[in-house]
Amino acid sequence: MLIICDEPRIRIADALAVAASRIGVKAYIILLPDNFRKTSDVTEAKLGRGIREAIESMDILILCLANIPNELNFRRIFVRATRKSPVRTAVMLGINESSFLEICNSPKPEIVERIGNDVAVLLANGKRARVISPSGTDVTFSLYGWKVPPEISSGYLDQPSTWGNLPGAEVFVAPMARTAEGRICIDLAIAPDHLLTAPLSFEVRKGLVDPASVKSQDEEAVKLIMQTLNEKNGAFLSELGIGLNDKIQEAMGIILIDEKMYSTAHFALGDNKEFGGKIKSSVHYDMVFTKPTILIDDVLIMKEGSFVYTSKQMKNDYKDFKGLIDSSAVLRGSPWANCVRFKGQLAKIWRGGANRVHAYRLGNRKTSMLAEKIWSEIKYSGSTPAELSEHLAIDLETVKKVVELLVCNQVIKIYSKDDSEPVEKLGQKENQVELF
Repeated sequence: MLIICDEPRIRIADALAVAASRIGVKAYIILLPDNFRKTSDVTEAKLGRGIREAIESMDILILCLANIPNELNFRRIFVRATRKSPVRTAVMLGINESSFLEICNSPKPEIVERIGNDVAVLLANGKRARVISPSGTDVTFSLYGWKVPPEISSGYLDQPSTWGNLPGAEVFVAPMARTAEGRICIDLAIAPDHLLTAPLSFEVRKGLVDPASVKSQDEEAVKLIMQTLNEKNGAFLSELGIGLNDKIQEAMGIILIDEKMYSTAHFALGDNKEFGGKIKSSVHYDMVFTKPTILIDDVLIMKEGSFVYTSKQMKNDYKDFKGLIDSSAVLRGSPWANCVRFKGQLAKIWRGGANRVHAYRLGNRKTSMLAEKIWSEIKYSGSTPAELSEHLAIDLETVKKVVELLVCNQVIKIYSKDDSEPVEKLGQKENQVELF
């Protein structure tokens, strides 16, 4: 394990190294001088061959550093250095000794993963989001769906070549560029590490923050956001994140911790290429607010900071579908859908922009078992619902309902009878049947 730290965090780095040695892990520490990162044009070459080779030979890399302006460029050079090797990278920007204890008290990763997957699926299956808050936020934007799926940060970095923030516990997604419209009011904290003394508000038009609309009695907050807006592509709304960590009881003025707090959400400006978006910038600027209310396609999933979605909204039961697909339609596996069998059930997996691997079971237990049988039959060759019903000895109506669930989750595609062209999204054309 290699720990890269600055002088104020040397005690934390030492504690990590001691803990690692107790479980048989060899730990090394590199201490960086403050001025090493304070340039906006840090390049990979400045890491030096020795440091790059050291990183590539490690199993674990931990960045234990201050959160400073323009740190995104610096973080990127380390992420690039790890992409060709199996090293796992934990980012702990802004950590201090008191907040270090919050990481130890984080919820179990499997709990975060389960809740995060539910929320990610709701976002991925939606077309439009609306976010409201008591402080004055009311903004809408379009979602990319499964083309740019949401990500879950559980704080559990178990896969090679992955990286993530510690502590974990959030789900986040890139809004479709230039679609956001409305007003945003931030009432808790903003980057790099600033607790607000007064709310910060601004208007968003066609996905961009209007600099003239930025208002706050917190002068430092106005100064910080205006610096971001002046950066190339820094005015783009680039992220909606939802905190899942109920062990964080109050804001600490450390943005990578505050944004994970349960009953909060955060927007970001600037770059989102790291998690599949279309916006490239030298800045990624997070802003945290409290008690969010979130609607996906006018369906309420969170009310003033508490999740309120139901299993029916999750479309977890094939019985909730209508079974209106033509019996003679040709079904084939979607070319971008990756599915795996798990204990006789079917799970969909996707890899996020930071090489995070996410998976969720398709439906409740019975639904997922039926989905696995049908998926196994149509994965490699086209089949019709009628053929599947006869071959699998499952009644036709059940087959058609399960097929609709698989279409909803973009696991399979429906082709026309002549097998020449795939049908576009169901319900989008006048001559198609509205399924949901």
